[in-house]
Amino acid sequence: DGVELATDVYRPIGYPGELPSILIRTKYGKADYRLPEPSKPVAMTFAAQGYAVVVQELRGLFDSGGHFALLEHDAK
Repeated sequence: DGVELATDVYRPIGYPGELPSILIRTKYGKADYRLPEPSKPVAMTFAAQGYAVVVQELRGLFDSGGHFALLEHDAK
């Protein structure tokens, strides 16, 4: 429907092309995935293991557009 969802993408350095991916959709804000856990950001920890990591805020929350309605739009 054209609503833009705020998304961060983390990739391992030096890995061109396709990678196995982890999709994290959150209603709590994607900034938490940049916090140290314990000394590295969570998303970068997965990226360092060879995964592409996509962290996305749900519709209508934080920097994502649209209206928030829990689970209403997820199937679409």
